[in-house]
Amino acid sequence: MAAAGTVAMAAPSQASAPAPAMRALAGTHPDWAAPSADKGATPSGQQLTARVYLAGRNPAGLAAYARAVSSPGNAAYDRFLSPAQALQAFGPTSAQVAAVRTWRPAPA
Repeated sequence: MAAAGTVAMAAPSQASAPAPAMRALAGTHPDWAAPSADKGATPSGQQLTARVYLAGRNPAGLAAYARAVSSPGNAAYDRFLSPAQALQAFGPTSAQVAAVRTWRPAPA
């Protein structure tokens, strides 16, 4: 209990700390994702395929799990989830998946 109180007392001072400066990382922007790669409007009726990455649920829990399984001495060290378990615990919700699958563009 004492540790939890210490953490709670430390949190407000951390909240007032300035956020780190954001900067672009070289090599992380694909060449094709540029205005010069725009091919114009897609012809009506033509089907496009796209890959969508969803943030999923509980990103803080996923980060904590990753730290735990990667930290020697932690009870969870080297105890990895199966892909199905990871999807169940941290994957996108069924509502997120349904929203992507049923999305249709607004009429022009």
